[in-house]
Amino acid sequence: MRFFVDPAYINAIAEPHALGMVDGDTTNPTIILKSGGDIKEVIGKKCDRVSSTVPVETMACNPDDLNGKGHWIHTR
Repeated sequence: MRFFVDPAYINAIAEPHALGMVDGDTTNPTIILKSGGDIKEVIGKKCDRVSSTVPVETMACNPDDLNGKGHWIHTR
């Protein structure tokens, strides 16, 4: 089993990663927006702080919008 943390607060990811307790980090737009953070900024900081892949959920009503949001996040 792999264990991922999912906080929107950047400072909350440092300790579990430093202790070697997690395999990675993930997030989604809803969690980030509830924290009051900027989606692109939070995802960018997560990517800068962890050495693993950062899966990110996107939401859209059609494939073209989903691809567009994925590209927007990817080019952070």
